[in-house]
Amino acid sequence: MIPLVDQTYRSSLYPHTNPPSMGVPCLPTTTTPGEVELRLESGDPDVAAGRVDAAVYIGAGSDPFLVVDDAFSFLERYLNTFKTKRHKPVPGSADVFGWCTWDAFYSKVNPKGVQKGLSIFADNDTPAKMLILDDGWQRTRNDKEYDKGEDLRENVDAGELDGGGVISPDEFKDDQSIFERAVSWFYDNKVAVSDIESVWVRAWRYLSNTVLKSKIIEYFADATDWAKRLTAFEANSKFNPLKGFVASLKSEHNLDYVYCWHALLGYWLGSDPTSASMDAFDVRINKPCIKPCTKGDYDSWVLQVEPSMAWSPSTFVGVGVPSRERAFDFYNNLHKYLNRSGVDGVKVDAQSCLSTLGTGMGGGASLTRVMVQAMERSVSSSLRTGAVIGCMAHTSENLFSFQTTPIARASDDFYPRDARSHGQHVMSCAFNTLMLGNLVTPDWDCFQSSHEFGMFHATARAVGGCPVYVSDRVNQSDFNVLKKLVLPDGTVFRARLPGRPTRDSLFNDAQGDGVSAMKVWNMNDVNGIVATFNVQGYQWNQPKHDLDMHPNYRSVSDFAPVTARVKPSDVEGLESPVGRFAVFSHATQDLHLASRDEEIPVKLQPNASDALIVAPVLALGDQVLFAPLGCTSMLNGGGAIRYIDTNPEQGDVDVGVVGVGRLSVYASAKPVGVLARKEGEDVQMQTSLEFQWKEHDPALGLGGGLVSIELPKYQPSNKGDKIPVHVLSFTWDHLSPT
Repeated sequence: MIPLVDQTYRSSLYPHTNPPSMGVPCLPTTTTPGEVELRLESGDPDVAAGRVDAAVYIGAGSDPFLVVDDAFSFLERYLNTFKTKRHKPVPGSADVFGWCTWDAFYSKVNPKGVQKGLSIFADNDTPAKMLILDDGWQRTRNDKEYDKGEDLRENVDAGELDGGGVISPDEFKDDQSIFERAVSWFYDNKVAVSDIESVWVRAWRYLSNTVLKSKIIEYFADATDWAKRLTAFEANSKFNPLKGFVASLKSEHNLDYVYCWHALLGYWLGSDPTSASMDAFDVRINKPCIKPCTKGDYDSWVLQVEPSMAWSPSTFVGVGVPSRERAFDFYNNLHKYLNRSGVDGVKVDAQSCLSTLGTGMGGGASLTRVMVQAMERSVSSSLRTGAVIGCMAHTSENLFSFQTTPIARASDDFYPRDARSHGQHVMSCAFNTLMLGNLVTPDWDCFQSSHEFGMFHATARAVGGCPVYVSDRVNQSDFNVLKKLVLPDGTVFRARLPGRPTRDSLFNDAQGDGVSAMKVWNMNDVNGIVATFNVQGYQWNQPKHDLDMHPNYRSVSDFAPVTARVKPSDVEGLESPVGRFAVFSHATQDLHLASRDEEIPVKLQPNASDALIVAPVLALGDQVLFAPLGCTSMLNGGGAIRYIDTNPEQGDVDVGVVGVGRLSVYASAKPVGVLARKEGEDVQMQTSLEFQWKEHDPALGLGGGLVSIELPKYQPSNKGDKIPVHVLSFTWDHLSPT
């Protein structure tokens, strides 16, 4: 069931168990158990209709992946407002290693820190080829009436800031009055932990919009960036001239791509209508269509998802929105400037805010479509890659408006200081990708390699089919983790498909049943990957709007190991001509041989993960069984295998390989030799490679053993040379055709 967005109205589905309807008398919750409620809203009290032509799609089928694919293929034609992923080439930036400045610096990012960080990655054989210059490069300011000209974060280390790069309200002032401490206690202990329909939240909503309003605005202005507006398109004094900075990044650090961040409306609170640079775009201040900002009883249903919207800067002082008619000019001016500066693409954040800002502008659905598609047209016409990374773009108004956006975030942020968030992050990415993977290449967000969950996140990026980029702080990388993802030329083994839950994970409660692991599958060129995660413990509590311990657990000490049951059939569509598969665990470095539906137990400690290569076994003549596994020191090492050509009449098989380090191959018999040449070179140029042979325990399956080879070293002749494809020829005596 997919709630839709037509030209004016967005639909949403609510289950019977949802809290009642936010106190709006005109839309009571009337469902009974087993029913869901379909709600429709325009996002503007003055925009109404008696008929909605596209409200909800319902499809059914026995294949959970195909039924979703079919749904979006149909909706693409029926709605004619968006394009599916098959029309959108994946940008080259998705196949190289990237660094995002966000968690490394937050908005305190500076040129010297960026240069130093890039040098450290290159010096450790994990060179970043793509940089996202995140928030902190633009010209912004608070509104004059509450701008003190100071930022309390100035001398606070980025690692001590909360998610979003802010000082937490509790740490906002050292000299808090008794009243201020009481307010903080009330929010932390009553509001933040309570149901959104509770008396505590209702009381806070009233107080924050009356007696506490000035204090809350003071906090947002002095300790966050969320009350600032864009004042000009040119870079701020730290990065001006941006063209020179970008040129130095590309020349000194051999970057292939530089992306810049901006919010869909310019900055967090949009653009500044008092700035001369914004005069041409008819910027107006709009407030969200929620009480008390809207007339009558209308209260946007977004509050059931984001109750804090009721006490956010956008509600207090409004958001600067360019007019619909000048939207393309607004974006074109921004993107032409970035293009002149050598920028290749953009990360466009805070897109979902438009859903609530449509009052007087045609409603949320209509306004979102106009702004998103104007932004896309501008990027396509102005920037070299024509590439957008969509961020905070999960409202259906956004998703059903994407015409050319090729990549979009699949989750909430990576939160380095919230240990509860990491299992939920991976769960969200995998399940959201069921839908998003039909529209875009999913982005599973940056992470930090030296974080206690660094390997956990790295495993997720290996299976996600997503870009691989980190937000490591300078001098705080774990290169053992990074080298499991990144090759010395800065490329990565990105899996071919969007990573999705395995069939048997779709309806398991992997966060609270005490026994289930989360499994995610994907495909490479000739093999598959299954990643397993122990995410038991925490889950999203919708009424409280926060992560919370699952009701089945009382404390962290209750978290226990679980066992994932991995089957070759977890990789949809992967077949073996002999009905057997070689399965290799990255965590244990163990090889298993299994039939298609045979289970392989993988034990996972709390917060642990593993990645397993699933390689079809091939028959070489009637005597040898063979399965190239890949670079088994890497998390998606199966991505190293590009193709296999069998030549049983000649007694050999050719395997196209890209990679470095150890290559592992299963064979039922020890080969007599392994020869290597670069792809395209004459066979006469091939050289012999030494290999190791480790006999496999016959009790575990087919017998035979593991062939291990050290691939030729990466020795670039010129700056920027990529690792070449090598053709490895494995030879056995007396092979005969089957």
